[in-house]
Amino acid sequence: MVFPPPPVDTIDWNDIGFKVREVNGHIECHYSKKTGQWTAPKFVTDPFLRIHGMAPGLNYGQQAYEGLKAFRTPKNTIQIFRPSKNALRMQHSADFISIPQIPEDIFVEAVHAAVALNAAHVPPFETGAA
Repeated sequence: MVFPPPPVDTIDWNDIGFKVREVNGHIECHYSKKTGQWTAPKFVTDPFLRIHGMAPGLNYGQQAYEGLKAFRTPKNTIQIFRPSKNALRMQHSADFISIPQIPEDIFVEAVHAAVALNAAHVPPFETGAA
């Protein structure tokens, strides 16, 4: 198997726009109040989240979001733009909304796994997209 795989041919890379697209899956980690620890990142192919009905994110809008970019280089490698900086911003957001911080190493590991497992959805270099 060659890594990274070529970009999928189901997307018009010349008219990519900004929209939600189905990919191979996402990464989940869960926090335990008992242990104060996060679980190891796990790749999940189901696009739907299993979430408690009383989750503060549903009922009070308590949530944090961090977007980042993955892009192909002219040599067809995939780079992720400053994931450690995103991890630090996510920790700041977690403090602000009073939820447990995600340790930087777990955040970066999860980002790398998500990008690697969805590499075929990273646009070709020629598009200039990320």
